[in-house]
Amino acid sequence: MLSETYAHVRVRRVILVGSLGLIATLLVGRMLWPDLYISGLNEPGLELAVLELTLYGFPGLLIWRFCGQNWGVKKNFGPWPNRREVWIYLALGIPMIGIGFLGQYLLFGPLSYVAPTFVSEWHLDTPPATFIGTYSLEAILVNGLVVLNTSLLVPIVEEIVFRGFILHRWCDKYGETKGIVLSSILFSLLHSEILGTFVGAVIVSVLCLHTESLVGPVLIHVGNNSVIMLVVLLFWLMGGDMAELLAPQTIAEFRSTWWLAPIGAIIGIPWLYWFVKTRLLESNTST
Repeated sequence: MLSETYAHVRVRRVILVGSLGLIATLLVGRMLWPDLYISGLNEPGLELAVLELTLYGFPGLLIWRFCGQNWGVKKNFGPWPNRREVWIYLALGIPMIGIGFLGQYLLFGPLSYVAPTFVSEWHLDTPPATFIGTYSLEAILVNGLVVLNTSLLVPIVEEIVFRGFILHRWCDKYGETKGIVLSSILFSLLHSEILGTFVGAVIVSVLCLHTESLVGPVLIHVGNNSVIMLVVLLFWLMGGDMAELLAPQTIAEFRSTWWLAPIGAIIGIPWLYWFVKTRLLESNTST
């Protein structure tokens, strides 16, 4: 059971180990590429792509090594779903994006009139992706690393940390409901889109506890991030203006795209309702 692997580890130990790995990565990066820190950490380039990959990979490796019980994949991830379930989990990334669109406008739409500065700094001014818009060998390498990091490494590390260590520890300490809610709040606060991320975190947390496996949550996370990366890649291959696509929105631009909220609801709500009803509620009733 996953609880035997993760519930005994204190959250502050996970945070400490991860923070030390993050600090070490930034220090090494500063020594190797001092110009990167002078020019800013949001300019596309191979150095920044490698740094971002390491910023997730190295702390994640340390957490797995010094907080986990062993290196066994099955021990740390749990049972693998059948082929049909794998595709269902991956496809669930699409409605998750819809819920994300709905959530950002439900939360930040009204706030953009009350606290526009907060909305700009928290949600709209997030650093752009490190994609390079030109066609060159460097662009292929950089964009490939960005896709690898965002679509695979980030989901694996985040699910191990949040649905592995933090969820199981807090469920063991505070009870299942509080553990799900608290770990989902923490997870959502580390993302610019809070409300949709919280909903998604609750769903994958329930799935993780129900299946006693991290594989489903990882696949859903992979599907969600991969769809976004696929859209950006297609835009790049079609010769679109990457600077314009990845540039932060202004408040006026954000308000003018309110129509994405109902589209997100149409895409996300029915699919998520079906998933929760057929994969979580009914299966719980039958057991």
